[in-house]
Amino acid sequence: MTSTSTGRLLLIPYDIISWLSERLSSSSLNENKVYQMGYACGKSFRTLLIAIGMSSSPSDLEQRYSMVGINNSIEGSKNLLIAIRSELNWIFGPEGLSHMVQSVQNLVVRYKEWWFRLLTNDPTHVLVETCLLLFLVYMILGRRKSDWREKMKEKLTEEEREELLRDWKESFRAPLAPSIDGTSQHGRSFKASDAESAKTRRKIGTGIVVEKVLGSKLVIRDGNNDNENKQNEDKNDNFETDNVISNKDTTTETNKKTPKQSNESDKKKPSNSTTSSPATKTVLNFATHDFIGASSTTNTSSSSNPNNTSTNSPEYSTSTNVIKEASRQALDEYGCGSCGPRGFYGTIDAHLDLEDDFANFFHTEGAILYSDGSAAVSSTIAAFAKRGDLLLVDEGVCEAIGTGVTLSRANVKYFKHNDMEDLRRVLERVRATDQTLNRRSNDQRRFIVVEGLYKNHGTICPLDKLMALKEEFCYRLIIDESHSFGALGAHGRGALEHYNKHAMMDAEIVILGLENALGSIGGITVGNNEVVDHQRLSGAGYCFSASNPPFLARAASASLKRMIDQPIHLTTLRNNVTYFYTQLQQKMSSTTIKSKSQTSCTLSEKLLITSMKNLSPIVFIKLVQEEPMKETKTSTTTTKGKNGSKGKNSSHNSNSKKSTILNLTAKQSAEQIREDQIQFLDKVAESCLQKGLAIISTGGHIHHHLTKIPSPALRLTVMSQQSQEDLDTAIQILIDVLREAFME
Repeated sequence: MTSTSTGRLLLIPYDIISWLSERLSSSSLNENKVYQMGYACGKSFRTLLIAIGMSSSPSDLEQRYSMVGINNSIEGSKNLLIAIRSELNWIFGPEGLSHMVQSVQNLVVRYKEWWFRLLTNDPTHVLVETCLLLFLVYMILGRRKSDWREKMKEKLTEEEREELLRDWKESFRAPLAPSIDGTSQHGRSFKASDAESAKTRRKIGTGIVVEKVLGSKLVIRDGNNDNENKQNEDKNDNFETDNVISNKDTTTETNKKTPKQSNESDKKKPSNSTTSSPATKTVLNFATHDFIGASSTTNTSSSSNPNNTSTNSPEYSTSTNVIKEASRQALDEYGCGSCGPRGFYGTIDAHLDLEDDFANFFHTEGAILYSDGSAAVSSTIAAFAKRGDLLLVDEGVCEAIGTGVTLSRANVKYFKHNDMEDLRRVLERVRATDQTLNRRSNDQRRFIVVEGLYKNHGTICPLDKLMALKEEFCYRLIIDESHSFGALGAHGRGALEHYNKHAMMDAEIVILGLENALGSIGGITVGNNEVVDHQRLSGAGYCFSASNPPFLARAASASLKRMIDQPIHLTTLRNNVTYFYTQLQQKMSSTTIKSKSQTSCTLSEKLLITSMKNLSPIVFIKLVQEEPMKETKTSTTTTKGKNGSKGKNSSHNSNSKKSTILNLTAKQSAEQIREDQIQFLDKVAESCLQKGLAIISTGGHIHHHLTKIPSPALRLTVMSQQSQEDLDTAIQILIDVLREAFME
């Protein structure tokens, strides 16, 4: 045999594959492509080995194997094993081992000859290769193996670890809710002015923790009490430590005491076993955007709603048990997380089912699911608008739209909030610029960006007038229905349905949030297939964020089905909204207050409802500013003189009167006026909470992504879960608190 031992060893798998392929190809399975591929692979492998010279003759092994009858004998399998064994015996026998040793020696000699030849022809290459070989030898043999043992010696002992954990728990662990009463998380107190504490409160929150949502009620807990309890526990722990140290020195004296004296001394010691659990409080919920009660459990009250339908009746059931059951089943089936973005391995059938449900509900070709509502808004806008495109944006849009507009890097022009005349002015200005530059309207992508129901204003976009301008000037429409979905329209489809418009026909891109009406987490964009498919590769929130947990998708699907199957929630919401606006306006008009100057006026003269009456479930109440206030803003505008110093135009100061209901003078800046308004409304909201009503005092908006900062206001949200008794109680508490606040 002239083939080397290595080649003989490599030919054994080929013989097995070839023999199996021949046997299978001659059977009834000869049309199966799997076996045909196996036969072809074996044949190709044999050809390759022959081509590189591992066998001197193509028929060498065939002739030898045919002697034992591999190809023709019925006992082919047994003979094949005999042949393999003979090959192994030859390879590992004296002759085979000698061939292997000779092959290794020849390899070394050939490498030596090649190296010297290369040194003569290309010494630089030899130098680089020699350095690499030396480095490889050093990495394998030269590095110390005890480095990891030395690092292990530097690890903390069990006692040191326990001491650090104990120190962290006692001194540096942050509370569940940040403190706003002048105490830091480390127990150090500080003094701050009312303005500073108000700013701090808006930055870190009120400290209120929502424990549970029960129908129209909230079970809340003051997180600041946790800080006080923690400080008391620290004092008790310090007291115990001092006692332990002192007891070491006074053990003899304590033992000399009589039992009676010991009992009396024990009574004087403070007990640290009196740690009380944080107290909870139940208040009326007018703070969240749970319009149709999808995220709350069934109300336990026996009151009725305005249409005399009991909140506990089967037809008015919140069906949260159905939503929770769908979530539990999804948790059992899929687990908690999806473990990846949608484009990789984070897409589960629960996500696809939810997209199909929304596409069917809105009668569109498709829908795409994002893991967060704000990310859906910002990612969708940035996916379609790029550098060089044009966006016409309403001044009153929320922070999520502002973020998307910033990320798009497009050319942006703003128009006044819900002012269609100003929008026409902007559109005509763009058209005039096109004519000047000889530019066609389709040379760039152009969008109008609005909200269906404005989150920061409670107003509704006049889509009937907007659609006329959109068609006249050939623009596309991006509309955010996150807060109008489930609140407007006969079937809850939002502002488009309210104006008898349709997604994909009147609005090219429609964005929805799952956090409000559906009580879940995530966002949806609906439209045609082109709109949906484009975002699967261009939507940043879709491509780079982990997908929604499957149980949240199932919860959203169940909540959407509940809204479709039980339209009574939408009807009750509309009735509650109409009733609330009517009663609130009557109470404000009939309530008389007297200030310190003994001047009488009604609350309707001091407060103004700025949201869309009888339609918007988000109610905004703002402070009324008198006419001198407008002149004050102009007169307090800072100007820069020639000498670089700042001065104020005080031409109107001599005729200035009390400019606001807070008796602010004309010399105060607009920032100070706003800050005083925020403090006043914050106190109103806190007083309402103490009396059992949870509302929101706005003013702490994120200024970075807002073009126009909304005025401070009180925000109340009307929901279908609220009964007529709840609405009356909320209005009465609000009116009483406002009367007291204005009379101070």
